[in-house]
Amino acid sequence: RGFPVVTLGMVMSPRGLGVMAGMVIGNFLLKRLDPRLILSMGFGMIAFSSWAMSGWNNQVEGFDVLWTGFLQGTGTGVGFIPLFAMMFATLDGRHRTEGIMVFNLVLFTGISCGIAVAVSVLTRSTNINHATLVEHISRYNDLLNQPRTAGAWDAGTLGGLATIEAEVTRQAAMIGYLNNFTFIAFLAMAAIPFV
Repeated sequence: RGFPVVTLGMVMSPRGLGVMAGMVIGNFLLKRLDPRLILSMGFGMIAFSSWAMSGWNNQVEGFDVLWTGFLQGTGTGVGFIPLFAMMFATLDGRHRTEGIMVFNLVLFTGISCGIAVAVSVLTRSTNINHATLVEHISRYNDLLNQPRTAGAWDAGTLGGLATIEAEVTRQAAMIGYLNNFTFIAFLAMAAIPFV
């Protein structure tokens, strides 16, 4: 939407604040609840926030980005503490250095694979949706021949086609992101029974 980089950083900062708050909350809950329940709560927060993000459109408000980012960060932080505690619960103290190295290896490998899958789903979904939307662009489409769409949206001119292409690309990318958010929500919910 053309926001400056500093503004984007401020809008994205609640996710980091949520991670910090989640770690404090996770540590507090760890003394009172089963770690599996806390980890499930973290996955539930990630699933709920991702599901909420799957309902966005190109005019999403800043507040929606803020609260979903904060909740997603909180879910990550809440889930990280019991995961760490469960990993070290049965590990002998002399093996903790190696344990943390293996944990970080698995964690960062998993994060890298997750990012690769998410980018793949986004790219594929965007391309499929772009192709589907382009099927409806024609000089003979009545919607493109309305008086209110004349000029910039005229499919009979190069400028009009460029404007339509830019809008189709923007809409296809948005649909791709929505599909990605839905995918993440389902993955987070699917992980809960395995906890």
